[in-house]
Amino acid sequence: MKKNKDNKKSLKIFTLVLIAALVTCFSIYIPSFADQTSKSEKDNNTKTTSSTPTNDETVYVMTKATGAQKQVIVSEDGTLHYDGYEDCKVPVTMDISYELDGESISPAELAGKSGQVTMKISYTNNIKYKNVYVPFMAVTGVVLDNDYFSNVQVENGRSMDDGNRNVVLGYAFPGLQKSLGVSSSKVNVPDEVTITADTENFQIESIYTILSSDALSELNIDTNTDINGLTSKLNKLENSASDLLSGTKQLYAGTQKLNAGASKLTTGTDKLVAGGKSLATGMDTMKKGVSSLSSSSESMADGMTQLANGATSLKTGADSLNTGAQKLQAGTNQLSTGLSTLSSSSESIRNGAKAIVDATLATANTQLKAAGVTTTVTADNYATVLGAVTTKIDAGMKQITDAYGAAGEASDQYKQLATEKATIAALKTQLDSLVTYYNGVLAYTAGVDSAATGAKTVNTGAASLTAGTKSLSDGAAKLADGSKQLSAGLGSLGKLISGVDQLDTGANQLYGGLKTLRANEDSLVSGISQLNDGAKELNDGVSDAVKTMKSEMSKLDTKDLETVMDRVQELKDASESYQSFGGKGSYDSVKFIYKTDDISPK
Repeated sequence: MKKNKDNKKSLKIFTLVLIAALVTCFSIYIPSFADQTSKSEKDNNTKTTSSTPTNDETVYVMTKATGAQKQVIVSEDGTLHYDGYEDCKVPVTMDISYELDGESISPAELAGKSGQVTMKISYTNNIKYKNVYVPFMAVTGVVLDNDYFSNVQVENGRSMDDGNRNVVLGYAFPGLQKSLGVSSSKVNVPDEVTITADTENFQIESIYTILSSDALSELNIDTNTDINGLTSKLNKLENSASDLLSGTKQLYAGTQKLNAGASKLTTGTDKLVAGGKSLATGMDTMKKGVSSLSSSSESMADGMTQLANGATSLKTGADSLNTGAQKLQAGTNQLSTGLSTLSSSSESIRNGAKAIVDATLATANTQLKAAGVTTTVTADNYATVLGAVTTKIDAGMKQITDAYGAAGEASDQYKQLATEKATIAALKTQLDSLVTYYNGVLAYTAGVDSAATGAKTVNTGAASLTAGTKSLSDGAAKLADGSKQLSAGLGSLGKLISGVDQLDTGANQLYGGLKTLRANEDSLVSGISQLNDGAKELNDGVSDAVKTMKSEMSKLDTKDLETVMDRVQELKDASESYQSFGGKGSYDSVKFIYKTDDISPK
C-alpha cells in the first residue's frame, strides 16, 4: 500500500521537475559581433571574424515590432553569413500583438499613446522530430522606462524595478505541452508571455528573445529508472519548498516586529520631544521665578513654597522622562540589531552582482577576442573599446564611399559594415544596462550599510539620552531638597540661582537634541517600512508559488506521468537532432537571438 502511495506522489511531481530542470539548465550567452577591417578577403556573402572555430552556430533574427521576420544573419564558427538562408524557416516564429484599453492596436498607432497596454508574445514551434516537437526554450526580455510605464505585471515571467526602469523577463516552451501529452488543465506549460502595464506616451526599445534547444539535451534523466527510485529526491523538492516558505514567513514576521518597533519608537520620541519642550519651558519659568525671588525679599516666603512645589513636580516629570528614554533605548537597540543583520548580507549581494558582471564581461571578451579585438573589455573601458571598433568600421565605410561614391553605399560590403556597426551598438546598449544594474546594487547595499551605521549612532545617542535623563532626575531631586533648605535658610539663595541657571541651560540643550533626533528619525522609519513591504511581497510570492506547485501536482495522475516519462527520451533525441539552422552543417550548440524594431513616436 505504501509503495503505491509513493509511486503516485512521485508521478505527480515528475513533470514539474522536468520543467524546472529545463529552466535551470538553460544558459544565455552574449552574442559575438564581427570586426570589419580593410584587409578582409572574403566574398560578398560571408565575413570571417575569428580564426579559432568554436563549433557553435548563432542565428540573429531581425523582426518587425509585430514579430514578423525581416532578416536572418547566421554566425558559424566566427563567420557571419548574410545570404544563403532566404528559404530556411526559423524553428520558432513569434507573433506580438498589442492592445490599448482592451482594443487591438498596431505598433505604429500605439507609439506615443497613453492608457492600459497589453503586449502578448506568442511562440509557434515549427520543427517536429518523429512524434514530438524539438524542445526549444524561449526567454524574452524588455526594458520599460518608469517615465513611460507603471504597474507592470507579467504572466509567465518576472518584473524587476530598480527605481528607474522595469526589467521584464518572460519564458515559454513552445510545443512542449503537446509533446508531453498532458492536458493543460492538469499541468499548463507556457507557450506565450503577456505583459500588462499603464503607459504614458508609449515607447519601447527592442524586445529581445533568446531561443535554445540545449537545455533538455544537457539534462541527465535515466528513463529506465524505476519511478519508486525518484521518491526520496522528489520528497526533498517538496520539503525544500516548504522550508523556503517557512523561512520567508519568519523573515516577514521579523520585519513586522521591526516595523512595529519603529512605530513605537516614533510615538515614544514624539512624547519625549513634547516632554523635553515642557521641561525646557518649565525651567525657563523656574528661572524667572528664582530671579523674582532674589529681587523681591518681601515675597520670598511665598516664592520658596512655589519653588519647592515646582521642584517636586520637576522630579516627577524627570522620572517619567527617564522611563521614556529607557524604552527609547530598548527600541533603538532592536533597530540597530535588525539593520546590522541586513547589512551583514550586503557583501554577499555585491559579490553576487559582481560575479554576474565578471561572467558577462568574460564571455564578451572571449567573443571579441575571437573577432580580432585584443583589448580586454571591462566595466570601465567597454565604451572606449567598442567606440574604437565602431571608428574602425566607419573608416572602412568611408574608404568604400571615397572609392566608389554614392554607388558604394549600395555594395554588399558597405551594407555588411553598416549591419556590424549596428550590432556593436546593440552590444554597447546591453553592457550599459548591465553596468547600470551593477551600480544600482552597489547603491542599494551602500544605503543599507549606511542605515545600519546610522542606527548604531542613534542607539548610542539613546543610551546617552537615558543617562542624561537619569542625571536630570537626580538633579531635580537635589533641587527639591535644596529648595526646602532654601526655605529654611536664605543664605543658600545664591547657590540655588546658579544651580537653576545650569539646569535651565541643560534642559534647553536636551530639548534641542530631542528635536534633532526626531527630525532624523522619519527617514529611518520610512526605510524600515519599505523593508517590511518587501519582506511581505517576498513571503506572498513564495507562498503563491508553493500553493501553485502543490495545486499542479494534485492534478496529475499515474497515467499522465507514465506518458510524460515515455516522451522524455523522445524529447532528448529531438533536442540532440537539431544540429544546425537550415541543415547546413553540424554544431555543438545552436542558438537564436530575436530582436524587434523599436516603437517610438515620430
